[in-house]
Amino acid sequence: MPNIIKPSLLRRVAIILVIVTLLIWEIAYTILSDDITSCTVSKIFVVLAAAQSNGDPLCEPADEVTVTLPDPTPEPTPLPTTVYEAAEQARICPPHCAWQLDDRPDFDVNAYSFVGAELNAVDFAGVDLSERDLRDVSFVGANLTGANFNGSDLRSASFVKANLTGADLRQARLEGINFYLTNLSNADLSGQNLSAVNRRLSHNLDGMNLTGANLRDANLSNIKFKGGSLVGANLQGADLRHADLRHVDLNGADLRNTIVDTTTLLSRANLKGANLSGLDLSHQNLSSTDLTGAILTGTDLSYARTDTRTNLSHVDLRATSIISLPLSGVNLSGANLSDLDLTHLTEVIDADLSNAQLHNTNLSGLNLIHTNLQNADLTGANLQGTNLSNADLRRANLIGVQLNGAQLTGATLD
Repeated sequence: MPNIIKPSLLRRVAIILVIVTLLIWEIAYTILSDDITSCTVSKIFVVLAAAQSNGDPLCEPADEVTVTLPDPTPEPTPLPTTVYEAAEQARICPPHCAWQLDDRPDFDVNAYSFVGAELNAVDFAGVDLSERDLRDVSFVGANLTGANFNGSDLRSASFVKANLTGADLRQARLEGINFYLTNLSNADLSGQNLSAVNRRLSHNLDGMNLTGANLRDANLSNIKFKGGSLVGANLQGADLRHADLRHVDLNGADLRNTIVDTTTLLSRANLKGANLSGLDLSHQNLSSTDLTGAILTGTDLSYARTDTRTNLSHVDLRATSIISLPLSGVNLSGANLSDLDLTHLTEVIDADLSNAQLHNTNLSGLNLIHTNLQNADLTGANLQGTNLSNADLRRANLIGVQLNGAQLTGATLD
C-alpha cells in the first residue's frame, strides 16, 4: 500500500481558511441582496454568528441624501433693483404715516442716536436735525418738509420718495445718499456736490423735482437729470459740465455764470424765460430746445445747432452773438433783431419772423424764401438783393425799406 502524504497542520489550517473564504463569498452573492460593501462583510459575520446578535446594529439602512452643489459664483442682486423695489413698495407720509412728531410732544429728537435707523414714512416736518450723525438712516417715504439738515452727516442715507420741500441741506455730507424720486422743491442745496449722490443709480436724478431749489454754486457735473424739473431754480455759478439736461424743465431758471460746455446736454430742454445772460453756448446742440422769452444778453450762440423745433420766439438777440447760427425753420416770432447785421447767416428759409422787430436790420443778400414776416417791423431794414420769393409780408411795416434787387416772386403783400 503506497504511502499517503499527510498535510502538515499549517497546510490544513490554510486549506480550511480558503474553504471558509469561498463559503463567505458564496453567501455574499447568493444569500444577501446588498452590494458588497464594508457593511456586507459585517452582515455575513452577523449571519454566521446569529446566536450572538439579534439585529444588524452595524449597518442601519442609510437615508438617501441629495447633495446640492452651490453655484460657482452666485451673482448678487443688482442694487438698483432694490432701490426700484423700495420705491414701488414705499409707504408715503402723508397720508400713510408710520407716526407723527406732532402726536408725540414729549419726543426729543436730540436724545436719540439715529445712525442706521429706519424712519420710513415718519412725519418729521420742520424737525431740526442739523449737525447730526444720520449715516445710513432710511427716510423712505418720509415727510421732511422744512427739515433742517444743515451740516449733518447724511452719507448713504436713503430718501427714496421722501418729501424734502424747503429743507435746508447746506454743508451736509451727501456722499452715497439716495435721492431717487425725492421731492426737493425749494430745498437749499447751495454749494453742494450733487455729483456724489445716487451712486447706486449711476448718478441718475431723472424725473426729480427741484422746482425753485437753490443750487447756487452747486456741482451738478455728470448728473443725469433727464425729464426732471428745475423750474425757477437758482443755478447761478453751478457746474453743469457733462450734465444731462435733456427734456428738463428749466422754465424761469437762473443760469447766469453757470459752467457749461459742449458736454452739457440741452437739446429738448424747456428754457422758457430762463436767464442765460453771458453764457457761452457756442457749438451747443439746441435742437428742439424751447428758448421762448429767454434772457440772452451777452450770450454766445455762435455755431450752435438748431432745427425746425428750436424756439427763439420773443427773445432779444440784440446783444447776442449769433455768428453762423442756422435759423432756417426756426421760430423767431416776436424776436427783437433790430440794428443787427445778419448777412453772415446766409439763409433763413422757412423761418417764422412774424411780429419780429427788424428795425434797421441788415438782411441784404439773405435767402428768405417762404419766410413768415407777417406784422414784422422792417422799418429802415436793408433788403437789397434779398430773396423774398413766396415770403409772407402781409401787414409788415416796410417804411424806409431798401428793396433794390430784391426778389419778390410769389411774395404776399397787402
